[in-house]
Amino acid sequence: MRIDPRRWFEKRGKEKMSKVLARTSKEEHEDFERYRLFRGKEVRISNDAFHKLVAERNGRCEVCGKFCGENLVVDHDHVTGSFRGLLCIPCNSAIGFFRDDPSLLEKGSKYLTRHVQRLLDLGKL
Repeated sequence: MRIDPRRWFEKRGKEKMSKVLARTSKEEHEDFERYRLFRGKEVRISNDAFHKLVAERNGRCEVCGKFCGENLVVDHDHVTGSFRGLLCIPCNSAIGFFRDDPSLLEKGSKYLTRHVQRLLDLGKL
């Protein structure tokens, strides 16, 4: 079961959250956040390794290039469980929604291109 920090905070309030955070070290808190972002997947990397990877990538998503800093998530191959890279949440979700299938991503790209071209032809863009 995944803990949603916002719901937890809403139910228990700022005072309780402050007490919990005071009892946990910064590293434990980062581990919780990292686990939450990974959604319990098999891929595990240490905080040190994660921070090193973020620094190597200048905090940018490997797909869209958006700066996310420490808010990047670990992308992994769902068949092998191996690490692929660090992505922003929208890009990681999009790849998941396309079931890690490059041909579906390509079809999606062609679909959007056709739609944009149609709007250009109609003078709406």
